Amino acid sequence: MILLKERDNDGFFTVSNAFTDAYLGTLSGDAVKLYLYIKRCYTDGNELFFSDAANALRITKDALKSAVDELSDAGIIIFDGDNLILKADSSLRDAAAKKADDDLRKKLTDKTYEDGFTEVVRSINNEFFAGKMSFRWYDLIKKCAGEYGFQPETIYILFASCKNIRERSSTASFYNYIAKVAENWYADRIVTPEDVAEREKKTVELREYVDFVMKKLSFRRPFTMQERAVVESWQKKGVTTDMLAVILDDTNRVSALTIAKIEVQVRHWVDAGLKNAEDVKKYYDALRAERAAQMRSKDSAPKTSAAPDTQKHFNGERKYNNDFYEWLENRDAPKNKNKG
Repeated sequence: MILLKERDNDGFFTVSNAFTDAYLGTLSGDAVKLYLYIKRCYTDGNELFFSDAANALRITKDALKSAVDELSDAGIIIFDGDNLILKADSSLRDAAAKKADDDLRKKLTDKTYEDGFTEVVRSINNEFFAGKMSFRWYDLIKKCAGEYGFQPETIYILFASCKNIRERSSTASFYNYIAKVAENWYADRIVTPEDVAEREKKTVELREYVDFVMKKLSFRRPFTMQERAVVESWQKKGVTTDMLAVILDDTNRVSALTIAKIEVQVRHWVDAGLKNAEDVKKYYDALRAERAAQMRSKDSAPKTSAAPDTQKHFNGERKYNNDFYEWLENRDAPKNKNKG
């Protein structure tokens, strides 16, 4: 048979994204091999023989015929018994869109999408993919519904919340991103729209918490990932901004504070079971009282005489006793030397 090919501005021997996205996971192995064989061997006017193709692919002629029928049914080739026309890569996008519509009709008959899911799938397909959503997106939605247990509205919110990523990312990157977000929601037991709202509320609170600390410390740069993780851990431990304000509002102290130093204080608070700002104030009042008592006790302790210590004589106001002067005189006295 004569092997023909539509004029293709996308190139001669490339395998298009449309083919890999829409067909690679659904075609049989023989059909994929035949497609690649045709792409590889294409030359205008060359003849294609089933026997040569079967030998090259190491499959039977019946298997090769089935592969031809499969490619033809998918709209990848046109075969009339005499001529085989390989559709242009650009034309596969249209075939992929048609296949997506067919997939939608099939999947809408699945019981998984009854009672609300049908409309959600339609809305996502129309609003985010202009009616040309590929089959793997349907599989992802089905996974969200069946395996993750997301309610229909939750799935729609998932796509809507990632819309800005869709606008500046490739299709593959967007898919990977939204699949990861869905996985994280499942791990965090986000199932209902109410769960999503609560999660968003906590996210906002955490952002405000981090901004509060950054502002109080007068940071002129963003926190590093390590610094931010430490600050976020304080909120998870139940340390409120009011508790932090006890030390961060102290003008005599805040200039010397760092994330590491605050972390030490937070550990003390957690170990002491402090729950609010009043507890923190009492904690520091008790520390100051304890230190003052220790200083008074030290000042009132009786002074005891000690052997002269050359290292200690230079402390304080340098008041030297008779023992020190006697030691100094003996040190500097000339020593007798034996002669002859």
